[in-house]
Amino acid sequence: MFHATAKDYLPNAENMTEQQILDIVASVSPLNRCGYPIDVAKIVGFLASEELE
Repeated sequence: MFHATAKDYLPNAENMTEQQILDIVASVSPLNRCGYPIDVAKIVGFLASEELE
């Protein structure tokens, strides 16, 4: 999923493999990996829980 969108923004992306694109995207993330919907779901679940009280 990421590689399809990243190809529009990375120079010379059409000459890169999917793994190379994913490595570049992950390197600029604070997690040093690509984020996934489950990452957001865990945060939303925590914020909606009573743990914050």
